[in-house]
Order: sequence, then C-alpha cells, then structure tokens
Amino acid sequence: MKLKHLNKHPHHGTSTISDGTPLYIYQEEACYVVIKDIKSKTKKDNKGHINILKIPTGDGKTFITEQIVRLILDLDTKNKTIFLCSPLLEVLEDIKVKMISLRDSRDDIMLFFDKEERGVDGIRSYDKNHSMDVHKIFVFSDKWAETNHYFLPEKCDFLGRDESKGATASSPEEAYHAFREYNWQGKWYKKLISYGGYVLLLNATPTDAQIVSKSFNILDIDI
Repeated sequence: MKLKHLNKHPHHGTSTISDGTPLYIYQEEACYVVIKDIKSKTKKDNKGHINILKIPTGDGKTFITEQIVRLILDLDTKNKTIFLCSPLLEVLEDIKVKMISLRDSRDDIMLFFDKEERGVDGIRSYDKNHSMDVHKIFVFSDKWAETNHYFLPEKCDFLGRDESKGATASSPEEAYHAFREYNWQGKWYKKLISYGGYVLLLNATPTDAQIVSKSFNILDIDI
C-alpha cells in the first residue's frame, strides 16, 4: 500500500504531538493509513497477522508512534491496552519520553514501564485482577519481556514494536545474514503475535517472502 499526495513534503501537516511539535505531511498520512487499516480489520483478521510500516531511521518513528497511539485511544469509548516495545534501549527511552508527554496531556492514561521511573509504575506492580477505568500503556524492552512477560496482561488491543530488525526473521541463519549485529528474535516474535490485537512493526525491512505472504500486510510510504 503506497501513501499518496506527498508532493508537499517536507511541509508540516495539521497534526501535532502532545508537546506541540507538528508532524510532516508524510508522517501524518502514515498515521491515518495505519488507523484506516486498524478500522478495516476484525479480531479474526488480526489473529496471527503482522502489519509492517516501512519507515527509515531518522524519519520520525517516535512521532508516528505517539500519534498512532493517541488516535487509537480516541477511536471509541473503550479503554485500550497498548504494548510498545523495542530491542534497543535508546529507542525505548525516546518512546518513554513521548508516552509520559502523552499521559500528561490527558487524564485517562496509566503508564507502566519495564522499570519504575519518573512517576511511572513498574509493570511488575500491575494488578491483573484489579479493573482500572483508564487506558493502559505498557512500555518495555525485548530483553525484559523475554523473562518477565508473565507480568503483562494476556491480551492487548495494539502492539507496536520499534526497530524491528531481526523480529521477522524465520531462522537464526536468516537473521544473521540480514542483520548480523542483531540476535535472532524468533521466539519473542512468536510471543508478540500471541497477544492478539493489531500488531505493527516499525522500521522493518520485509523479505521477498514476507511481501508476497498473506500473513504480512506491508504499509509502504514514500519519504
């Protein structure tokens, strides 16, 4: 799926993230393409299905993540459960900063991080048996999740994974050939899709097999 009407790039669009920073037109349209895709799918469609948004490093993945999360929260009146993860700690820190800013701009979000910090509860403190009338956003690293995923809710409405190199490899050999410096994330990748909901991988490099596979939905954008 190619995004259209990008002739005005790099002018800003009409949307801003919670700190007031405007999105560029291609970032804005990327967000709405994802939301349109989410709205077009049922829970059955989402089962075991992976959506890949191709956007290069440096072109605003964190901005897009915050805006997509905000739009998902506002889709309807249902309280959402959001998972955001990454294998890279520096990327994770950017996501955490943006999610704190998003939370502080509203009164209907509770944040949980893989470690307690800056007025945010740790995921280990989350009580699965206690219902909360708010949106819940969980932010964590792959390394944390591989041994602590049982602290997370069993289901989520949206799972976003930033810096997805290696996550979609089908074998350790494929991961090494394509990404070399990344460890194979095959086991964690399978866990990602087990939570249900809409799964979006950012900054992925789809293989030819994934492009033609019915298990992957490639959202391609022109920069």
